[in-house]
Amino acid sequence: MTQTLSPTQLADVTRKIGELSTLRVRELRERLAQILGRPVRTSNRAYLIRKLSWHLRDQAEGHHVPRTLQELLDAGPALLPARWRERLSRATTPAADAVTGAVNPDRDARLPLPGTELVREFRGRTYRVVVHEADFEYDGRRWTSLSAIARHITGSPWNGMVFFGLARRSSR
Repeated sequence: MTQTLSPTQLADVTRKIGELSTLRVRELRERLAQILGRPVRTSNRAYLIRKLSWHLRDQAEGHHVPRTLQELLDAGPALLPARWRERLSRATTPAADAVTGAVNPDRDARLPLPGTELVREFRGRTYRVVVHEADFEYDGRRWTSLSAIARHITGSPWNGMVFFGLARRSSR
């Protein structure tokens, strides 16, 4: 149940949100990971502050924010956003049905399921990357993004999704 904030509570939430701008990206990621109960992959400072601000306000107003898709499913599929219901209805393969409860709504939908191996030939050499839930494994190391791996392989900036064939290059 949502409660109306008193002026004192509102001032406290506003102060806490203001303090977010003084934190480093690493600290923002740690705080958001603590709230969400899972690692946070992004390093986008503005996004982290916006997401943390939303959670701080929501908690102050007494909302319960579901931490996983499973919590939402337990509450009833009708409460899911339409695009999530569509995605779940398309997941008809046995492998997809087995992980439906573990689908992370913040995970990029273009990424294949964890355990998938991405293969890319570049300049006569074959490169293999294993997709994990929160990161990627290449050359015995864990990487936070495909773009970092593509940059390492090519020596120049690349969009990792484009490099590994998971997205098309935009036409500018």
